[in-house]
Amino acid sequence: KATNEAEVEIREKLTEKQIEMLKEVKIVLHKKGNEKGHLFEKIHPEEISIALKEQARIEINPEFLAIEKPIKEIGEHTVIAKVGKNRGEFKVVVEAEN
Repeated sequence: KATNEAEVEIREKLTEKQIEMLKEVKIVLHKKGNEKGHLFEKIHPEEISIALKEQARIEINPEFLAIEKPIKEIGEHTVIAKVGKNRGEFKVVVEAEN
């Protein structure tokens, strides 16, 4: 149990530093949607976490990502990363897949 708590604490400290780097980040995802801009499936925090790692080289566990309302449409959305008292925001841009 102590090992798990130590791991969580280390992960949170690393995430806190990365939250500072989020301010200027914009992640782009390409998804299939209909002609009205609605996506066929919503975007999950896990998917955003992977894109954040690939595109911005920032690793934030999906459990620390908060999406105010489900991302189900093409366009720009704000995602919040919260770890303890630290909070950061970044943009997720969803573009239509050809």
